[in-house]
Amino acid sequence: MLFATAVFGVWLSIWAVILVSKWLAVTSFGITLLALIGFATRDSD
Repeated sequence: MLFATAVFGVWLSIWAVILVSKWLAVTSFGITLLALIGFATRDSD
């Protein structure tokens, strides 16, 4: 689930560049950042 979220964030950032949308870029950065934090803090059982 976290991997899919990170991929979605990267996909949004590509569209942000294409559409030159700063709000889309901010949203995609936030989604990707949250996914990376989730990867870093998840339990490695």
